[in-house]
Amino acid sequence: MIEYWKKTAFRNTPVSTSSKSYLLKPSPAPSTQPKVNEFGDPLGPQVNYRWPKPTGSGQWELSIQSNTWQNLGLPRPLAQELKRQHVNFPSETQSRGLAAINTGRDNLLIQAPAGSGKTLTFVLGTLAQVDCTNQEVQVLCLSPTLELNRQLASVFWVYAQSLQVSVSLVNQVWTATQVVVMNPLQCTAMLRPGALPALKFLVLDEADYLLQEPHFSTIARVFSLLGPVRKLLVSSTFSEDVLAAVELCCSPCERLTVSTDELLPASLRLYYAQTADSWQSKIDMLERLLAMPSPGVTVIFVNSGFTAEALVQMMSRRGVRSAMLAGTMSPEQRRNTLSLFHRGQLAVLVATNLLAWGIDEVKVSRVVNFDLPRHPETGLADAETFLRRVGRACRFGRPGVAVSIVACEADLCMLEDVMMQWGCSVEPIV
Repeated sequence: MIEYWKKTAFRNTPVSTSSKSYLLKPSPAPSTQPKVNEFGDPLGPQVNYRWPKPTGSGQWELSIQSNTWQNLGLPRPLAQELKRQHVNFPSETQSRGLAAINTGRDNLLIQAPAGSGKTLTFVLGTLAQVDCTNQEVQVLCLSPTLELNRQLASVFWVYAQSLQVSVSLVNQVWTATQVVVMNPLQCTAMLRPGALPALKFLVLDEADYLLQEPHFSTIARVFSLLGPVRKLLVSSTFSEDVLAAVELCCSPCERLTVSTDELLPASLRLYYAQTADSWQSKIDMLERLLAMPSPGVTVIFVNSGFTAEALVQMMSRRGVRSAMLAGTMSPEQRRNTLSLFHRGQLAVLVATNLLAWGIDEVKVSRVVNFDLPRHPETGLADAETFLRRVGRACRFGRPGVAVSIVACEADLCMLEDVMMQWGCSVEPIV
């Protein structure tokens, strides 16, 4: 009791010393820790965006403004679910895309860099316009691979449950729910004219791939079976041939695009490692690259399942936790590999271009092109596939590194051509 009285009675009493007088004051409150997201990264400034006015050519000019999820017209349950998922503010792509989906009536083409939030853009935009009282199919989403279909269905489900909207991933049996995710061949096999009278949106994810032969004829048949329905075409790249096809079969179509020199994320660092034109030399260079520290998972891209299997066997003998993902594997094997990948139980994943098509994983910090991607007809470097590959390393603005192994001068020349097409530079590893 005496000690308590001393503390309270003399709390604000000056205390004399030999030369100065001090006033005892309460200790300052501890400084608040900076807010972080679910990955431990500090949250940046709250800079958001607003959709600008269209230009005379029908394309949308890019300009940064202020915006939040609350004023993008999303239903309250969706905004609350975004908060629960720690998605605090929309990206530029999401802000503009949602505004175009909510206010527009024409078809919409969305082209944006890898990892900029394109998937969440059309997921939120379409769910916001689903009539919850109508149990018929209102959103049909098509993508080129089973793995991407599973990922899209899971994202739809996370946000659809807040609205009590049903989602189904169709493999073999048609299920009448409000949101359906499937591939184009399944759609043409099961769809009949007039079968989806309540359909509001047809979404083509990785549309640049789907609108090229041999897939374009399948997509054209889907268009004819569905009739006049609003189409959302989403991809990182759109070639001139695909844009011509869009004008032919999806007119009128508004475009949300960026210039080619903005398609590679600013947080990505590009390097190349030159070696001799032999298998052993490339293996030695790969081992050197893997010996360099990396904070996350490394994805090695190859051009064939045979090469992927050989690399995985080599790394397994060296005690590296690795697996392969290729189209030659069964669906069950691919699903098991992706499960290990997403759970963080792999240090290295060796994959063909199957992984380049929209598969998201924030743990990937490094991409290695063991083989440069090539066009099957010409044998030249495939710039669009290169962009999709390296984009796996910098999801949602996180930093990433991409290294391409070049085994001869011809490979180096092709890599430089790719850099010129995307308006960026590549540095050598010393």
